[in-house]
Amino acid sequence: TLLEPLHALIADREFWQHQSDGLVIFRSPDWFTTYRLPIPFEELTVVSSRPHIKPLLPLIINNGHFYLLTLSQNQVRFFEGTRQQLGAISLGEAPTSLAEAMRYDEFNDQLQFHTQTGTNSDGGRAAIFHGHSDAGDEAVIKENIKRFLNQVDNGVCDAIDDTRAPLVLAGVEMMCGLYREISQYPSIVPETIDGNVEQREEADLHAKAWALVEQQFSASQQEATDAYLHLAGTDDPRAGTDLKEIVAGAYFQRIDTLFIQKGLQQWGTFDKQANTVQVHQNQQAGDTDLLDFAAVHTMLNGGTVYAVTPQEVPDGQSIAAIYRYGKL
Repeated sequence: TLLEPLHALIADREFWQHQSDGLVIFRSPDWFTTYRLPIPFEELTVVSSRPHIKPLLPLIINNGHFYLLTLSQNQVRFFEGTRQQLGAISLGEAPTSLAEAMRYDEFNDQLQFHTQTGTNSDGGRAAIFHGHSDAGDEAVIKENIKRFLNQVDNGVCDAIDDTRAPLVLAGVEMMCGLYREISQYPSIVPETIDGNVEQREEADLHAKAWALVEQQFSASQQEATDAYLHLAGTDDPRAGTDLKEIVAGAYFQRIDTLFIQKGLQQWGTFDKQANTVQVHQNQQAGDTDLLDFAAVHTMLNGGTVYAVTPQEVPDGQSIAAIYRYGKL
């Protein structure tokens, strides 16, 4: 039966011994999965025609998706991160060290690479390139590093789909400064994690990177709130709090920014054919959480959703929206 796997979990001692702050279970006739998640939830059971994800929104949309690039002549590392975690990702065919880049450099016939014993400002071994001119050593070194960083940047830009996601740089000032000069990526965080990063633990890098991008994510929410209040204050039709209009607007791709109250359900139905919304005081058979519905369709249609406290929803409502081009 549909509930059989759920009943089996009750007696599964090993399952309950390995839990996190929150537990989510999805079950359908052909799908059963569980997620241990690092945030707590209020107990909630929902029966619907689709997964109910609104309680997960703080993880999905307020969790801060960012990238981290650590730079030194001897080692490049690339990470994808959120508030909760940091994970290494591949740069494809891009070189991960200056020596590797120079082995395949088109100027390799003219420049001879050797590594001098000792430490440079990165804390690693110093890479020295000797050309055929006595006067140009520093310029040659800088040019080769920039060539190397260009290849790294190509790998970064190929690996990132959402160019709005902030990219944090970590490394010594010279490496990060040169990367900023040559990079085509549009969303590099102005501040840098400075210093030798070759031996830094991922947990330390994660904490320092999150401290930089958290300010940016908080600022984005405040900017969205200010934009809503400005529109509402001038009676601009692009700002609204009517639940029925917002639900329809989300489905028909008209919502640019949505604010919804965390921990609140508003039950009802949406008839896509008739474009009508029914709101019910209590949950009835066939109902869906309209706040969840609006959030899901706003995200599916490229909008931004903020799941916030009651005090943070503009105009003191349970839901508020900025429309792309006016209401229906």
